[in-house]
Amino acid sequence: MADTEIVWNIITDTHLWPQWGPSVSVVECADRFINAKSRGRLQTPLGVWLPFTITAFEDMHFWSWRIGPLEATGHRVRQEGLNRSILIFSMPWWSTPYILVCNRALRRINKIAESYASIDMRQ
Repeated sequence: MADTEIVWNIITDTHLWPQWGPSVSVVECADRFINAKSRGRLQTPLGVWLPFTITAFEDMHFWSWRIGPLEATGHRVRQEGLNRSILIFSMPWWSTPYILVCNRALRRINKIAESYASIDMRQ
């Protein structure tokens, strides 16, 4: 994985969620980059629209959310040396099968991070 800032920008940029999130087709949110008060809605690949609310946010480190009434994934980024970080997804125990979706998301995020390694994505 790339530098923490690059990974953080990817996972908090709602414009990029459909590129890396297999369960997200479209996002509507007033904030391009989420924050502690962000909320919006997303469309799944099945065409269903679901509201989301950010439930925890620690800038450059962690965010989690609720989709509809359900707690969903947490997203933690940890620096692991020069230009290297680790992205960890956490999820409720009942959503264990979602690990497959998260693995696919991690691979996609890694590809995006590699392509953006030399670009400031907040511009």
